Amino acid sequence: MPLPKIDTPIYETTLPSNGKKIKYRPFLVKEEKILLMAAESADNKVILNSLEQVISNCVLEELEIRKMPSFDVEYLFLKLREKSIGEVIKVNVTDPEVKKKFEVDINLSKVTIKKNQKHESLIKFGSDLAIQMKYPNVETILLMDQSKTLMENGFSVLASCIEKIYDKETVYDAKDYTQAEMQEFLDQFTQEMYEKLGKFFESMPSIYYEAEELSPYTNKKVKVVIDKFMDFF
Repeated sequence: MPLPKIDTPIYETTLPSNGKKIKYRPFLVKEEKILLMAAESADNKVILNSLEQVISNCVLEELEIRKMPSFDVEYLFLKLREKSIGEVIKVNVTDPEVKKKFEVDINLSKVTIKKNQKHESLIKFGSDLAIQMKYPNVETILLMDQSKTLMENGFSVLASCIEKIYDKETVYDAKDYTQAEMQEFLDQFTQEMYEKLGKFFESMPSIYYEAEELSPYTNKKVKVVIDKFMDFF
């Protein structure tokens, strides 16, 4: 006689990038084991690969997770975490006055996606040149040195986020060109042009949490801002 099947609840959330509704189930013991092993490894690539596997297991529709904007993947995982283990997680924050850490509770239901109203994905350089950017995805993040910013990671990451290039007469699709050709194109940029592209990354949507917590060292309120995904992991 087969053992009984256990029903799991189904939840729904909305992807921040496009408003698409996604149904998912909480992760189970088998997925929790994957995440525990990833966390113990302290290797960002292992963690990201594990996230991909867990999300693929739990989302009830086809998603190209490695092609999705990274903030969609991060947001989706936090929703999974919230419904699977609980809304509250503990993180360490630093009291800036005494430079000491203390533990606070973070309510995942209050994590939002911060959007900059001035954010633009079409970057214009005068009337002769424009570049259509796309958001970095998990594949892009895997290429990165996590101790550096997107721009500090250099041309390879930047090139992977270019979707189309426009001049007065032609539209160039970036996928039709090699990495070397894109590198040669970007090598022509001035520092000012390069910094203008950098603003796309600086202002793009990101996960965001803000609160005030009482420091046990000074008995004063400390502003807590978390906008990096690995801080939640």
